[in-house]
Amino acid sequence: MTHSSSVSLKTPHVLVTRQYNRASEFVDVLHEQGASVSVMPVTYLQSITTMTLLSKEVITEYDWLVLTSANAAEQFFLATRDVSWKTYRDTSQLKIAVIGNKTAQVVRDEGLTIDFIPNIQRASMFAQELVTNEKFCSKTKVLFPCAKNARRELPDILEQSGAVVDRLVLYSMETSSKHNDDIIEGCSILHNGHVDIISCFAPSQVYALKELLGNQAINVINRCPIVAAIGPTTAHAMHELDITANLVSSSPDAMVFASEILALWNQRMS
Repeated sequence: MTHSSSVSLKTPHVLVTRQYNRASEFVDVLHEQGASVSVMPVTYLQSITTMTLLSKEVITEYDWLVLTSANAAEQFFLATRDVSWKTYRDTSQLKIAVIGNKTAQVVRDEGLTIDFIPNIQRASMFAQELVTNEKFCSKTKVLFPCAKNARRELPDILEQSGAVVDRLVLYSMETSSKHNDDIIEGCSILHNGHVDIISCFAPSQVYALKELLGNQAINVINRCPIVAAIGPTTAHAMHELDITANLVSSSPDAMVFASEILALWNQRMS
């Protein structure tokens, strides 16, 4: 488990339920403000792609590639590593739409340009903006790489506009082992009331945290002064489990999320 030291009795102890390599920027912002941080990766990515489904010939059938997370983007490019993407984009009509700065960076690291990034980084707003894009038309064929249990909100909106959306399940987010050292320590500090703020970045993390904490999970989580969700979808998962989301970030941007968490903490401490 990754830690940073608190420099003041008034600074919070924040539990981060995401893998450190996905949360490093978020952790850095908290650290710079003097917060104590514990990283407890409650889920891990399990690849389930079938390479034969991702040939160049199959991809050619689509007008848009829609990538809504860095995980989805990385798994897609891993599964299509035999495709020379730079050459392919120069000779194809495939357009790329993404949500989030980290997702965009994965695409750019492949040497590719992005055709659409929404003004508001939310799945529903993403879909609503995309269907009004001049390059998007009825009967458009969309390839949507995603996790096994990805919510259907985005593809449903696209399909309602007349698009044909094929969900390409590339991976699943699985609950980490309760025997993992980081999980053991995280559960211990939660049960002992040593966490001031829980930050969750995805619905899968909410469900996994509940599973790992056992029978008293809801009480343990709700007694934390602040339970924070990266966005409405994660907050909805909390609501389904009777967990109170004290903060829903106005943006999925890590710096914004961290700043809003610390602002709420400081407000409560003043």
